[in-house]
Amino acid sequence: AQHPHRNWSTFSSLALKVAALLLVAMVVLFDEHRVHAVPSSSVLNKNELNVNDSYNEESATNVMEDNASPPHLDDALEDLVYSILPKRLYTVIGLESSGTKFVTALIRDALQLPAYREGSYPYEAKYSFLEDSPVQVQHFSMPWGKSCHANSNPPIVDVVLPPQCTRDHDGGSSIQKDCDAMAMQLWGFKTKKGAKYKYPHRYFLDITAQKDWSDSLGLELFIIIVIRDADISFKSRTKDHCSDVNLANAEESIGTNIIVDAINKYILKEGEMKVTRQTYKYWDVEQTQIGKDVRQNSKSLAASEALAQTSMDSRQFSPRTLIEGVNVLPSGNNVVVVSYESMMKLSDTYIKMLYRTLGIKSDFMPKLKNGNKKYISIQYP
Repeated sequence: AQHPHRNWSTFSSLALKVAALLLVAMVVLFDEHRVHAVPSSSVLNKNELNVNDSYNEESATNVMEDNASPPHLDDALEDLVYSILPKRLYTVIGLESSGTKFVTALIRDALQLPAYREGSYPYEAKYSFLEDSPVQVQHFSMPWGKSCHANSNPPIVDVVLPPQCTRDHDGGSSIQKDCDAMAMQLWGFKTKKGAKYKYPHRYFLDITAQKDWSDSLGLELFIIIVIRDADISFKSRTKDHCSDVNLANAEESIGTNIIVDAINKYILKEGEMKVTRQTYKYWDVEQTQIGKDVRQNSKSLAASEALAQTSMDSRQFSPRTLIEGVNVLPSGNNVVVVSYESMMKLSDTYIKMLYRTLGIKSDFMPKLKNGNKKYISIQYP
């Protein structure tokens, strides 16, 4: 017979091994849960970013982690959290020649970032490190892209992917996997062998579609809509972007309606007067990837103009009138309307209001130059 002390020693040794294995398994499970856990909900726009110190990637990350975390995602969307997304993105948009580039540069400098993303282009090579920045700034115009003469009748794009997706990659990289997963979620297809995702040479961005998609993934997206005197911006637009008055008018109608749609959805409260926009041509995503920039012909453009005019005539007020009447900083759901004229008039006071609305803590004040003066002739008696 075996000695009882030896049996007890064998049993104790086996028990210790089992306990150790269970402890390791618990640590692994806890670590996996910690890595993939979705942050709890918080109101991010109430937190201010401290950018008084010189910008660097590590300090920017620490500021965001200390002050805020992305909104909680529904359980069904937990698997759609992509590592290439920033935590906060400021997107400035408005009709061409509305002062969007000025406001974009203002926010960039207030955040002490060296560059901003231009539309759907990737960052310039020397600023490619900004792809990993937790806070980014992006510029769009309505429409965005090249001249209207070679790219007439621009389509409406629903979503612009992160900058990493609009440059070439190794087909097996984690970045490309994220880009492909987003494309499959949005459009049901992906590019081949790590090819970049292409966008039309000139297009409108659907503000509501972009924001809803970003919100669903936990990205805190601020939309800054810049407005300017309608007559002055039109004169500037036909001088610098689209000298064809008919095309410029058609583009203004579509762009204005997209802006109004966003104001209706995110800023106007329940019960306030709202307007609607008609559905114009959207881009053909898959055809764009192979170099076929699908556009409307002149007949369909004329139909769009007639549709827009009929829609406007049926309203008690036009989108342009609504936008021109905004003289403060109306905002809601991280969508902010900025008036170029009000900024020129109130200068530092207005800029401080903008910073506060955007959750930015900065003492940066630019030197303002009123671009409207050259379009206005005042005669004194």
